[in-house]
Amino acid sequence: MHAAAKRAVFSRERAVELFYHDCSPADVALCRSLLGREALSLFTTPVETSDGEFGTDDGFDGVRRVYVECLDGRAISPEVRAEMYIDLPCEEEFSLDTSHSSLLSAPDSLVDHLTSV
Repeated sequence: MHAAAKRAVFSRERAVELFYHDCSPADVALCRSLLGREALSLFTTPVETSDGEFGTDDGFDGVRRVYVECLDGRAISPEVRAEMYIDLPCEEEFSLDTSHSSLLSAPDSLVDHLTSV
């Protein structure tokens, strides 16, 4: 196995540390039961977008793009998160003091932000 691929492999316990560390025990148990293997190409295949993506000439007329930053997220480093919204700017950015899984750990706050958009 390639060295980078070895680093990408992690246990269910590691996944809990990265994604669900502020979630309820019931949510963690559910998420752990649903975790499975993923293709490593997900992490190595370049993704390209064009100016038309989510714009007016590709069938997504009026789709607004916002960025939700999970400040206590451990799955994506702050540097990579910054690159993500710099490379593909959003109309609006907001932050939640949650893990990567704010939809589980702070659903009301997430909904409040999204509905305000």
